[in-house]
Amino acid sequence: MLAEKDVLKGLSSIGPNAAVREVMQQDFAFTMSDEPLHNVQNEMKLKRVSSLPVVNNNGELYGLLTINDINEAYRMMAASPNLALGAK
Repeated sequence: MLAEKDVLKGLSSIGPNAAVREVMQQDFAFTMSDEPLHNVQNEMKLKRVSSLPVVNNNGELYGLLTINDINEAYRMMAASPNLALGAK
């Protein structure tokens, strides 16, 4: 995984010719696709991360969930509570 802070750290310590593999994170948190959003939000807060890769039971990447995605979902549900009722 490569985050903005990794890029900045790589640029300052290695320079502009740093390879992605030299600055990317090898060990990082992730979440499962069936994990409740509220739990993921709490995990992000505890780990002080703004995004988590989402994987299935086989470890295959589904996507990237950001705190902005979660916050936007809550804003949409507050504006239109019917969205939450129809989601499954």
